[in-house]
Order: sequence, then C-alpha cells, then structure tokens
Amino acid sequence: MPFTNHRHATMMTSLSRNRILFIIPLLLISSLAISKDARKYVPPSKKELKSGSIPIRLNMPIEVVNAVRDGRLEDAVREIRTAPPSYRSFYLLQEAQEIVDFEGGKRPDILDEHRFYQNLGVANHNLFLLLKRYNIVGKEYYKSAIKYYKKSSRTKSIFEKSEAKILRASLMAAYGKKGEAKSIFRTIPAAIFKNSFRGMIYLAAYHSAIGNKTRAIERLKQAYTLNPEQTKLWVQISDDFIDIENSPELKVLLSEKEKRKKDINLDLPEKIRPHFK
Repeated sequence: MPFTNHRHATMMTSLSRNRILFIIPLLLISSLAISKDARKYVPPSKKELKSGSIPIRLNMPIEVVNAVRDGRLEDAVREIRTAPPSYRSFYLLQEAQEIVDFEGGKRPDILDEHRFYQNLGVANHNLFLLLKRYNIVGKEYYKSAIKYYKKSSRTKSIFEKSEAKILRASLMAAYGKKGEAKSIFRTIPAAIFKNSFRGMIYLAAYHSAIGNKTRAIERLKQAYTLNPEQTKLWVQISDDFIDIENSPELKVLLSEKEKRKKDINLDLPEKIRPHFK
C-alpha cells in the first residue's frame, strides 16, 4: 500500500530512493540481474532502464512469499535479489530491507522521526498487502505498521498527521476493521490532500480497501491528472488496489496515453512503500 511523509521514491535511471509517501528513501537496489556463473549481482545500466528492458512487474517467487510469511526477511531479501529483476521487485526489496535495517539497530535522527516511522509503517503495510494477495493474514506486519503509523503521527503538521491517519485507516480497512477505519477517516480534513499526488494515491488506496470502487477510481483519476506516469507505475507495482485491479475502469485508466519521460520518477505516496507497500 501506501508510503509516508516524504518517501519520494524516485525511481529514476539512477534508482535513487528519496522517501515518499509510502516513504521510500533511496531505492538502494544494487542490481537484480545475476550472472549465471558467478551468481553475482549485475546492476542494470542506464541504457537498460531507459529502454524499458526491465519489466514493471513479474510474479514474485513463492520462496519470497514464504520467507515474508515466516518473518525471515533477510532470506526474503536474498531471494528477491536472485529473482529476475522488475520494478516491483525493486520496491519489495526496499521494503523488506528497511525492516531488516531497523531490526539491525537503525534509528531515526531526532529531527526526522515522523518520516522515519512513517516509512517503517509503510514497509510493514506493504508486506502485509503482499501476503494478503496470497490469502495470508500477516498479523505481525499489521500490528507493526499500526504502531509505527501512530508514532509518525506525533508531529505538529496537520498534513503529516493526516497522512499518518489515512495510511492507518487504509491498512485497518484492508485488515477487515472497516468500521474503525471509517471513524479515523472522518477525522481527516476534507481538503487536506487537494492537489497532492501522494494524497490522492493514499485516498484511492483507502477507498479501494473500504470497498468503494467508484470513489477509488475517482481518486486515481485525480492522481493521474497530477502525475500520469507515476500513477500508472504505482498501480501496477503495488498491492494497494487488489480489490479493483481487474475493474474495466482501472484498465481504461492504465491504457491512457501520456508523453513518456526519459526517466521514471516513482513519487510513491509517502509512507510511505504501499502499500499506499
């Protein structure tokens, strides 16, 4: 699902990660293509990234899913790195690695706690959504995401508080707590996300999880107006829109033509990885 504050995950040819909603700091993905003999990572070249030779999405190996399910995230990271490369695998690698780093002792700078915990919440959120796609309830990821979203809401910024709330509401709806999710949603200022690409993605993820397909599509169209390329990319690599991904309206949106940029900028709704992952 979603991301956080400023996880402006910018998937440019350099694949740098700038924390965006579903917060995604530098997508430090050292390559995902592997030499058959040495089994070493071979980073994709700028030419490959520009040419689109790396697919947006491939099926995730079941070994990755099983490792995430069992909480073996270091194993999941290794499995993703040895799987065929795709933008989706880049994003999931980032999420898993963020949690591994935190468990290894990484802590936030006192001036960056909101963004840090929102990104951490988004990482757990997106892994929860990954498992949901396989009909697995990732209860521990859910609990962790809720905890970190609450920590990220300890900020004076109304916008940042609202992001933390919409991410939490989206996750709770996906978990089945739709009544509580709606209660949280009603406390968010109506126009707080106006003209915010990230905000529109978060809102779309919430409405999708709550079961309001019409409103989810409306928000995605607004996000598309603000940033067409990143909207289409996020819809395809995330698991935020499992409930509407086969709807005719969404397929029409994804088929829209827009002027292609040389670089792909993934301004993922700051966690932010989901899963508005």
